[in-house]
Amino acid sequence: DAKTHRKLSSVVQRTFAAERASLKGGGSAGRWMSPLKTHVIPKLGERDFETITPKDLADVLRKIWREKPDVARKALQRTAKALADARSEGLNVKRDIAADTRDILGKQIKSSKPIPSMAWQDVPSYYASLRDGSVDLCLRLIILTGVRSRPARLAHSEQFQGDRWIIPSI
Repeated sequence: DAKTHRKLSSVVQRTFAAERASLKGGGSAGRWMSPLKTHVIPKLGERDFETITPKDLADVLRKIWREKPDVARKALQRTAKALADARSEGLNVKRDIAADTRDILGKQIKSSKPIPSMAWQDVPSYYASLRDGSVDLCLRLIILTGVRSRPARLAHSEQFQGDRWIIPSI
């Protein structure tokens, strides 16, 4: 029905369906939809998407904007993507809703907490506990070489020549 078609929740579902193919596991883990289902859809999902303003989105995201900056950013980006998709269908949607919402909410302050390291005395027993899965093998490589995780995660078999690993510059 035309009214359902105009609800934000319906627009979000259409965008999610279009994005599914590019998501890991076809989006079955639910991480793409999670910020929307938790924060946006309960408050704005039944609204006609053409009536949603940057202030509406800011009101929904304000509480988590600084407490959970990554979740808030994802919720805003995915809502804006859904609205942009509706606009590309020729529907009347404000163009810069995400930018205007960010202007209302202000700058996010990212507070990072360092990940605690393992005591060196615990490394041998941890190493021995690792199995043969891909994650465990990657961890073994990191422990043995001291490289950061990115080169190890992105390593290809062509980089290994005998007992040498030629790590490309990143």
